[in-house]
Amino acid sequence: MLRGEKSENSKRDSKRGVPGFEAKSKIDHEEVQKEFCAVDTKRILLSVESKTQMINVLKRYDPKKLNKDGLAQVKLFVYLNDERIRFNTGVLIKPNEWDKDKSLVRRTCKEYVEHNLTLDKQVQKINEIKFKYRLKDAVLTPDLLKLEMARPNYGFDFIDFMDRAIKERTPVQITESSARYHKSVWSKLKVYQERILSDELTSEFILKYAKYLEKKLDNSQNTIQGNIKVIKTYVQRAIDLKLLDHDAKIHNPINVVDTEIVFLTSLEYGKLVELYHKKILSNSLQSVLRWYLFSCNTGLRISDVRLITMDQIFENTLIMVPKKSKKRTNRTVRIPLMGFAQQLIRDEGEKRIENRVFNCISEQNMRDYIKLIATKHTDIKKSLNWHSSRHTYCTLFAKNTNGNLAALQTTTGHTKLQDLQKYLHLDANDVRKAMEYQDEINKENKPEK
Repeated sequence: MLRGEKSENSKRDSKRGVPGFEAKSKIDHEEVQKEFCAVDTKRILLSVESKTQMINVLKRYDPKKLNKDGLAQVKLFVYLNDERIRFNTGVLIKPNEWDKDKSLVRRTCKEYVEHNLTLDKQVQKINEIKFKYRLKDAVLTPDLLKLEMARPNYGFDFIDFMDRAIKERTPVQITESSARYHKSVWSKLKVYQERILSDELTSEFILKYAKYLEKKLDNSQNTIQGNIKVIKTYVQRAIDLKLLDHDAKIHNPINVVDTEIVFLTSLEYGKLVELYHKKILSNSLQSVLRWYLFSCNTGLRISDVRLITMDQIFENTLIMVPKKSKKRTNRTVRIPLMGFAQQLIRDEGEKRIENRVFNCISEQNMRDYIKLIATKHTDIKKSLNWHSSRHTYCTLFAKNTNGNLAALQTTTGHTKLQDLQKYLHLDANDVRKAMEYQDEINKENKPEK
């Protein structure tokens, strides 16, 4: 549960008499003692008085507040400086089952062992919280005490926290597609262990989880690394919210494995253009190829191809803020639409959903279909993914403009050239041409015999 939140369960708990809490306003300690003189209470000193804080705890049982079954609840009253906080304990007993002198449940109660253990655990929990804040040299406020007491077993459930945090961050901090990915990471973690308390969340735990992903789920190194990277994001969020100590940071034991980046050469790209003009594919495959070729001509990601509208096109120039950039730089890109890109838009037809340029199907189907097109309808020996279109666009653009990265950068939205350079690829012919050019220089400067 995030700091400052109070769940509906906690609200119901205080009404039903099960463990929960209820805050009280500032009061006079003398008035409290007068109020309690008619009931059975015992004061337990949990800490010595310091310059700033003193914590006292009272166990209270009021025999006048019986429910319809003739039972009343034992409650804990915590005095933190000048404020009183009441905690329900969930211990319901009859008036004759409470020991006034020892402040515990009598043996006449069949569940006296369990009840006394519950009370001791809650008092111990307050004591542990107090010492934790003293060691950190931090001030324990009533709100922080309530937050700490709301955590199960004095350690909040990371599974529950991550689930809530994903919902809270969507769509303000992360996109819907990122949220789905984070949710899939969360689901795998929950299957591995349904509840993860804060003291269990260590680098050793992460190492064991990484081995589980590799051995049991047969995940690749990059998949494992990505999963743990997401988990680390929410660990850091818990630290920022002071739900975890700073020393709770975990290390990612997995290194990214370099994978082959797929892009099309000029020849391979030409084959797909030729296939498109033949119009021999089914309507669905022809549409997917149209959208893919548009990406090859604009460098747009799959998420942007699905969302661009006709209103964003001015004088054959696409002006937009890419979806991925909105959460980071909010940088506008301007992409001139050349003749073939304009034709692809016209080929889509007049019927447009929400004025979108393309009536795209789901992202997953788009990815699956472009692989099918490349393997079944061409002799391209590559397993195409949709992002290969962006790599293809950047590579062909750089080659045809003698490496004008400044111009390329205005269309891709990259703020750093080092990020843009990851999209540039030289094939064997490019390397040979560069070497031949250098060899020509060598020949020109060779002295005559």
